Amino acid sequence: MLQFNMLFLKNLNNSDWGHLLLAISMASIHFAPALSSLFLILFLLIAIRKNLISTEVQPKKYLTLQGFYILFFFGILISDAQFEGGIDRSSANVQVALPLFLLPMLIRYGQINDTEWKRVWYLYALPLIWTLIPVALNYLANSDFLSQMVLESKPLPLYSRVYHIEYSLLITVVLLFLTLIWIKHEELRTPFFTVNYVLLWIGLHLISARTGLLSYWLGTVWLILKHSEGLKLSKIKWILAICGLFLLFIPTVKNRIINSYQDIQTTITGGDINHKSFGQRVEAWKATSRLIKEKPLTGVGSNAFSPKLMGEYEEMGSTLRPSNWIGPHNQWLQWAAEYGLIALFIGLLLLGMQMYYWQEQVIRILWVLVLGTASLFESIAERQAGVLAIVVFTVLMASIASKEKRDKVSASVAN
Repeated sequence: MLQFNMLFLKNLNNSDWGHLLLAISMASIHFAPALSSLFLILFLLIAIRKNLISTEVQPKKYLTLQGFYILFFFGILISDAQFEGGIDRSSANVQVALPLFLLPMLIRYGQINDTEWKRVWYLYALPLIWTLIPVALNYLANSDFLSQMVLESKPLPLYSRVYHIEYSLLITVVLLFLTLIWIKHEELRTPFFTVNYVLLWIGLHLISARTGLLSYWLGTVWLILKHSEGLKLSKIKWILAICGLFLLFIPTVKNRIINSYQDIQTTITGGDINHKSFGQRVEAWKATSRLIKEKPLTGVGSNAFSPKLMGEYEEMGSTLRPSNWIGPHNQWLQWAAEYGLIALFIGLLLLGMQMYYWQEQVIRILWVLVLGTASLFESIAERQAGVLAIVVFTVLMASIASKEKRDKVSASVAN
């Protein structure tokens, strides 16, 4: 194993270094967030350098859009600094999401990076599998108790410092990445690749939060529909039906379905929503919406957001106990409450422009489906692991689309 690792490092090319640093950042997030930040910064520096020295023609629209993103970042920072806490507190609050303001550069990095997937795919898969092994063993040893925890909307214990929703999102983005390269690269369909995929798939469905499961299956269905040439619609339906039936044999999946039904039913009928995941989210969305109405244009500021949100729970007479007064669990509502609807509109406008410039339709819609769904049920940009999942997914999806495009051009030139 040591000889293999040394050989890999010796043969690293420029594109591999970026993936290696990003993969190390994703691996270390489970036990050393500071180390993860360091490697993410190193990756971002390499990505910026790659953009600046690339011999390929840099589309002016990407450079212009990146400039707008940077201006938007400083605009938010200056605006938020006007509230209590000043510039120091505001910069501390927004710095975790800083990589998201480099979105055009990240996509462009993926597009100009010529990646040999057989050399790097396992860098993203193996660390997650390593963290899943003790979780799976713990579940098998305490299955009855942990299955009951799922029925009560409680997260399963993880051997990781990552919050369980972001943990499931990390698995989701890597699984969808593996799904896509399995579809597009026949040479990667090896027993080793298959074993890694199956282990991650089982791990996702065994311990994942519902947000991760929903994002994964939306993305998977989209990929099946877009890469089902030659398959009749009836066969696609059968494939999905068989997968659905198989999932019911996984106890935690079955219990999550039962729990989701009970959650929604309790919320609709006006029952006790304490410790009901969906019901608590609905209550949090109500409280956040009330906060948005107070200052719809400018927001209340990131420093004052949390105490003001707790105040809204009290003022609206929430039936939740104070110990269950949770955050928004919705990234768009949180941004609107903190920075105002004007900032949210500008951010969505820039994101819309980025999606328009991202020409690969299948990848673009997959990106929106997965991350858009996750952001509706969790504030994924408020934690380091959530931001890292977005960065990893963006770079991998842009790289896959670019690699496929290059291969087609090379094939046409050869012919």
